[in-house]
Amino acid sequence: MRGHRKQNYREHLLKSDMQSIPSVTVTLTHRILVARVNSGEDAFTVWRDVADHVAACMAERRDTFEYWEKYHFRQAIELLAESILPLCLTMVQKALYLPDQRPEGQTIDPESVESLTYEDLMLRLLKMRPRA
Repeated sequence: MRGHRKQNYREHLLKSDMQSIPSVTVTLTHRILVARVNSGEDAFTVWRDVADHVAACMAERRDTFEYWEKYHFRQAIELLAESILPLCLTMVQKALYLPDQRPEGQTIDPESVESLTYEDLMLRLLKMRPRA
């Protein structure tokens, strides 16, 4: 039964028109995950929760998915695949920066991520999830 719920959740994230998760919730979740990563908690459990956090944050930004978000979420997914969770969470945090919060001088080539879509990145994320 649990695997079925997880599949429905994945489909919901991929197809939904979720508006916006309140930033306070995302920030709190991020801080809790960082603490869990640093505490030495079971790596599989934390990995799965970080993957869910990446998916939720991507869904939050779905309507404003520009080169900045694409680049940082792609980096987060690649780091998650390598189980480098602290840097993965850092990339998620950067992906959520609003335009006026982004550091000056950080150059991202928009063409390097131009063809990526929300759906492409979400599918990459969902394919790499551990099997239940």
